[in-house]
Amino acid sequence: MEHERDTPEPSADGDREAAVGRLAVAWTDALEAGNYVSTSRADLAATLFTLAGRIVDVLDGRAAPDTASAVGAALVDAHLTDPATLRRSIDVIAAHIADAWYGAEQVRRPVSMLGALSSGYARALQNRTRAEQQRISSAAFAARGVAEAAR
Repeated sequence: MEHERDTPEPSADGDREAAVGRLAVAWTDALEAGNYVSTSRADLAATLFTLAGRIVDVLDGRAAPDTASAVGAALVDAHLTDPATLRRSIDVIAAHIADAWYGAEQVRRPVSMLGALSSGYARALQNRTRAEQQRISSAAFAARGVAEAAR
């Protein structure tokens, strides 16, 4: 099946700002709906507006794809660390791509799958880290007990 455009064309500045605004609002709504935020809507919206600008720049070819790595790091810096936040973020960006360039299901479904994969990976990594921290903590308490008993 042919797509209207195989590669996106950079948008005009006015179009860019509108695209950034739409993406930021959708992203803010999605994260708030999932109750994954610990900040005000205004602060969340401001953060996501900045990040949406970076995403739109990547999609328009104004920035390198690796810029998305910095966006991911910025989500963590903003304390948006629940793995479901990653999945919702990917879903919103997929919807933005689908609406801008391709048919909805042609993009949303495979990208949603990638979001689920990423979320599952992040959740498992988070759980493993917690388990390792618990083992270290238990070992430290046990060693402390042995040391105190030896006194």
